[in-house]
Amino acid sequence: MASSFLDENGARVVHFAADVRTLGKIGELADKIIAMAESGVWQHYRTAVGTDSWLDCEFDYFLIGCDIEYEDVYRAIKWEKLGQATRAMMDQKAPPDKRRALNEAGLKYRASGPETLVDKAARLGWINKNGAPRSPLSGRQRARQAAGGITTEQLARERRRQRLTQQRRRDLDQLAERTLAGLGSDDERRYLLNALATLLTRKRGRPESDHAQWAKDIAEVDGDTRQLAQRWGLARRQTFARVRKIRELAAPASS
Repeated sequence: MASSFLDENGARVVHFAADVRTLGKIGELADKIIAMAESGVWQHYRTAVGTDSWLDCEFDYFLIGCDIEYEDVYRAIKWEKLGQATRAMMDQKAPPDKRRALNEAGLKYRASGPETLVDKAARLGWINKNGAPRSPLSGRQRARQAAGGITTEQLARERRRQRLTQQRRRDLDQLAERTLAGLGSDDERRYLLNALATLLTRKRGRPESDHAQWAKDIAEVDGDTRQLAQRWGLARRQTFARVRKIRELAAPASS
């Protein structure tokens, strides 16, 4: 509910910022981010610290203000089929009337503490080593944006086709036709696709995810939380929490 310090948009922004900090799954984070982008409420809102306004192509600045780590946003949205309008909200090549430099936008940012928007961006991983903002869009999404909506998948499919001989392509086409002919419903076809995807990504011989397996994963990458977040499909905050929990469980045995 809005108050004298919080307008309707501000209430939704505050709820969003609190919600994304507790989400464990990257897919859930993606849904929240896309819903907020499409809502438009992020562009102008009032909270207890004041009124914030973002230009049309500064949605990534808004996400920084919400204290969301770059790696989590990047991994979340690169799996989604972002529409052209949503991609444009983070277009780093947008004209000045649609996107300011990060430090310029930070001058208008209403911070809840001494940390500036630029400082927050650096802490959360949104700044490159050369000091430039990092784009949360994947290379494929940036290519699609630059090409006016043409994806790179079509080019990738054509390159794969060219790398195979004509005879091998014919054999694989026939295998696909025979396989489809043996499936009786759309559910069976989708199940088969999911099974193939699982087989392609599964690490053979590894047990199901549990405390023992998580401990092995941590040891395998020497506690690198970035690699663990990618392996487990979790946001960084949840990854840190899981690592801390496993280490706490292991502490009595090592004492």
